[in-house]
Amino acid sequence: MATRWVSMKNITYDSMLNPVDMSGVVKAKIISLDDSQVYDDYDRRLNGDKNIECAHARYTDYIEKWDKLINKGNVYHLSCSSGCWPTYYDAAVEASKYFRNHKNRVYVMDTKLGGAGGSLLLDSAFDIVNNHKKEPIGGISRRIVCCELIDDNGYIFYDGIIKNISDLFSLKQRVDYDSIYDGELIFNYLNFNLCRSDLSFVKRFLSSDNIEKYERSRFAICSDKDVSEIVKYVEGLGYFYKIVVSKPSFAYNDRIKDRYFSIAVVKKNFADKILKK
Repeated sequence: MATRWVSMKNITYDSMLNPVDMSGVVKAKIISLDDSQVYDDYDRRLNGDKNIECAHARYTDYIEKWDKLINKGNVYHLSCSSGCWPTYYDAAVEASKYFRNHKNRVYVMDTKLGGAGGSLLLDSAFDIVNNHKKEPIGGISRRIVCCELIDDNGYIFYDGIIKNISDLFSLKQRVDYDSIYDGELIFNYLNFNLCRSDLSFVKRFLSSDNIEKYERSRFAICSDKDVSEIVKYVEGLGYFYKIVVSKPSFAYNDRIKDRYFSIAVVKKNFADKILKK
């Protein structure tokens, strides 16, 4: 995505990217268990309302948002990963066609991200546009390493009964967003496959053998838990210039329920390696 025409007023994004700044969000439609229909709302999420049946993006919501911006110039929309939530990307692409005869256009980018990766990308986009930097936003998205910790749902025979591994040993498994290809979440079998806590995972992820692989620009955390201990640890490393902390959006609750934790960094020289292939 070129940045020379862009202002932050003309950038929009999906709530599934878990933004800190909600001003540009095209809010997702939520259907609660009481059959009421509301829009993605951080306040409800933070107040513990988890009675969500499903969440989806609507074609008309994109049009309504963009109709207020299109006369100011081209609109750039950052979509959450089509590999995980294709309805968002598909609805955005279809809605963009509504403006094809307008003097300005709507451009939709599949970020192939979610979780903390979305939060990091948006923070980077704000920095690029507000400070008139030349780096393309799309180039950053391909270099973002974003991983989530999920409960290990394997089972073992223990003490005469079958038990869930996560419940028994408090083990979590790492899954990564495949930001190079289709943006799906994939199990990372090669690195830090199982760990007991979020902090222990971060310590291994940012070990002295690994931390130099990442840019110093920023480190992102997205979680509905208290992450103050992790933030303190990362700050103590003195490596990253900025730590971005976000909460999972209300729509995200449809898939994570609770106890969500993800982190993201930008990998050094990753785009250069791809171009050389």
